[in-house]
Amino acid sequence: MSATEKTMSIDSQSPDGAVKIPAEVLANTSSNEKFSNVLQSNKKVIYISGPDCPALNILHFAVKNELRERKIAKNYTVLLDKNPRGTIGVSCSNGSKKCLHNYLLQNCYEKACVIHPLKKEIFAIDGDPNVIADRALTIKDW
Repeated sequence: MSATEKTMSIDSQSPDGAVKIPAEVLANTSSNEKFSNVLQSNKKVIYISGPDCPALNILHFAVKNELRERKIAKNYTVLLDKNPRGTIGVSCSNGSKKCLHNYLLQNCYEKACVIHPLKKEIFAIDGDPNVIADRALTIKDW
């Protein structure tokens, strides 16, 4: 990775409200779990989850567009998770309910969460695409 591609650091201070992803969740997330690749990303990840409806697709598109307009899209990957149930309950590959996908559904349903893969931290953002992009701009160096 070149210096211009480096988008995050483990040394930067975590924003108020960021929490560590529990060790139990990390331990129960195997490489074949849905969204396990989030933990290996070289960018921060904005995870958006909600019921499969046009409004969720619009939110996803609008967040990506706002990040581009603010010239910070290179710092983030934006993932969309359409989940009609909106609750934890997806099966983890080891049979537990403590894998990353369930954790994200439990903590990020109908809002956005920014995940810092190196720090294994998560930060929830509730609001419209402008609010999400504004916050993403302020924490881009996290």
